[in-house]
Amino acid sequence: MHRISYTMCSVCYEMTSTFYHDYETMNKYPLINDAGVFVGTSMQWDIRDVERLTGQTGITLSEQDLKKVLTSALDDNDWLMEKISDAISETMYYLLEEKLIKNLEQ
Repeated sequence: MHRISYTMCSVCYEMTSTFYHDYETMNKYPLINDAGVFVGTSMQWDIRDVERLTGQTGITLSEQDLKKVLTSALDDNDWLMEKISDAISETMYYLLEEKLIKNLEQ
């Protein structure tokens, strides 16, 4: 079973499913550069994101500590890379099942 979550699209600022996006919009605002690298803003994190999370928990940190938290969370990111790989794999199989993409090997 596929897990579908809804998030705010960083391109069109509308709620969109993890597995579906308006391909017409994607073509107007490509998120993959000429080198094949994802360049969307949703994958950029800064200390404001950490500060927002600390505010939700009643914790206040210095700018230096905010940087330390962000660096520590993303520097050794095997867990994060595994989650991104899982999301890519789930998305690929979902799009194949829905016939939104096709396997060239078949």
